[in-house]
Amino acid sequence: MKRAGILMLLVLVCSFWAQGQQPAPQAGASQKAVSGITPNGVMGEVQSVDATSKRLIVRADGTGESVEVRIDDGTRFLRTRPGATTLEGATPITLGDVSAGDRVWARGRVAEDRKSVPARAVIVMTKADIAEKRERERAEWIRRGVVGTVTAVDPARREITLQARSFGGPQTIVVEAGPAVKFRRYAPDSVKFDDAKPSAFEEIRVGDQLRAKGERSPDGMRFKAEEIVSGSFRTVFGTVVSADPVSREVKIKDLQSQQTLTVVTGKGAMLRRIPAEFAAMLAQRVNGQGGAMRRRPDGQQGPPRDVMAGPPQSGPGGGRMMRGGFDVQEMLERLPALEVSELKPGDLIVVQSTRGADPTRLTAVMVVAGLDALLPALQSRAAAGTLGPGMDLGLPGGILDLGIGLP
Repeated sequence: MKRAGILMLLVLVCSFWAQGQQPAPQAGASQKAVSGITPNGVMGEVQSVDATSKRLIVRADGTGESVEVRIDDGTRFLRTRPGATTLEGATPITLGDVSAGDRVWARGRVAEDRKSVPARAVIVMTKADIAEKRERERAEWIRRGVVGTVTAVDPARREITLQARSFGGPQTIVVEAGPAVKFRRYAPDSVKFDDAKPSAFEEIRVGDQLRAKGERSPDGMRFKAEEIVSGSFRTVFGTVVSADPVSREVKIKDLQSQQTLTVVTGKGAMLRRIPAEFAAMLAQRVNGQGGAMRRRPDGQQGPPRDVMAGPPQSGPGGGRMMRGGFDVQEMLERLPALEVSELKPGDLIVVQSTRGADPTRLTAVMVVAGLDALLPALQSRAAAGTLGPGMDLGLPGGILDLGIGLP
């Protein structure tokens, strides 16, 4: 009976863990961080494995404390898949199968100082399995997703009107957000989806960036949401003053305010350099020389295929065509990553950031370089006081209004 009770507790913990460690509370409920340390065990990410001394160092969820997990010959190891709600199908493993970056629940009586636990059982989700699950989830958000800027909110109908970005022009989509929809909202000064807080329909505001997952209507004008992620962001054009690859901080001169701002580019930030041909196309459009975004040889609107970094595809990882044109954010996500060390003084960049307490520090969601061809036009607009996101420059569909990143 005792053994069955322990097993049931492990199942419950595993289920809780699989749901993302912090179950979303109902609207209005307390949103306190869940600690990974309890009297009966520790849950978190493995920092190091010492097979000789038979111990793991685990960084506990919520608190970030390091806990020593002590192993003996009676410790049982089980590997389970991310998303599993029971231990059915879990496979026995050994300490030698555990690596740094794996997630574990170590079951045992935690010491009073919370520094160690002699583990009777260790449930493991490997780093590789977690990464595979996240890639599947990202692909699902791309395949069944929509992203844009909130232009209207209808509380009575629980509907949100979005302006989606595309090369063919702005697209208006009405998002149906029924009572079963799961809401999350990006935290100030954080670009990590894992830091997004449980939210509610009532927190959505005009001007927010929003990404929803669900089903689009056949005509593409309506979208029935299952999950919604939102946030309040800033878009800033500036020239690089200095770039520190060690701290990953970039000083820029804001073209609009002429202030020097600090851009923080943490692990969650996306840094990209757009191809020169695409930048030249944007410059032609801003300067009134390009007219409508030109047609590609394949008949679609937008940059040529080489700019899209690969042949267009219909599935995840390819160039998803929105009604009215190519999805700009997906194109940026598919470009090679840019290192902070590659940014040079004088480079023109556009930064999208969350809104934090200090307006002179930007926690970047996305940094896009390679825009130097646009600098004369931007400086002219800034001097005239008309500088703003993409459409204020006359660009189609808010191309430089970078939007919200993928979870």
